[in-house]
Amino acid sequence: MKEPGSATHFDDNRAAKYDHRIRMIIPAYESLHQMVNHLLNSLLPVDAHILVVGAGTGMDIITCGAANPKWTFTAVEPSDAMFATCQKNIAASRLKDRVQMHCGYIDDLSKDLKFDAATAILVSHFIQDEQEKFRFFSKIAAFLQNKAPFVVADLQGDKDSEEFQLLIKSWRHLFSSLEVTAKDFEEAFNHIQKDISFVPEHRYQKLLEESGFGHMLNFYRAYLFGG
Repeated sequence: MKEPGSATHFDDNRAAKYDHRIRMIIPAYESLHQMVNHLLNSLLPVDAHILVVGAGTGMDIITCGAANPKWTFTAVEPSDAMFATCQKNIAASRLKDRVQMHCGYIDDLSKDLKFDAATAILVSHFIQDEQEKFRFFSKIAAFLQNKAPFVVADLQGDKDSEEFQLLIKSWRHLFSSLEVTAKDFEEAFNHIQKDISFVPEHRYQKLLEESGFGHMLNFYRAYLFGG
């Protein structure tokens, strides 16, 4: 069974706007990827092979690849439009020779592959059902070497809590202070309301634990985004 995810959410129009818009929507978006890079750099060998699940437009690969010239990557991205943009961005960054790209899902990879690390940045919050999230994380765990790190970042939170309401209000206020049109503002938060499956942080960590991952380390927090 293919894992559900972001494939249906990113058509040609959204893919074309993604790189610009995501930097406005997510506080410290570029800093998040730099933090991922330095975290992995502190843990991995100089010739690490990394699985990038939901490669998007290639930000994980470009940030880590530029800083670590001997790292190689296997990337999967289910959206045709995002995949095409990712390929262009990786080629422009002169990283093409170090990246194996697959337009599809991790199910499409050879089960014999084992990786030194994996990332899934801003992916699993599109998976609506908790059991599907569990299966998604479990599939990634099966591709990792023993004790290999998995870096994940998503929207998290308990939608019924006062904390959630405060943070989303603050986040909306930040986004509205930027140079965005009323249409773009409403489209962004309608997308979040409709397509994002929020899970409280403690339950999110429990799903990772149940999927086969061990010690959890919180390294990033920006309003409702956690890594």
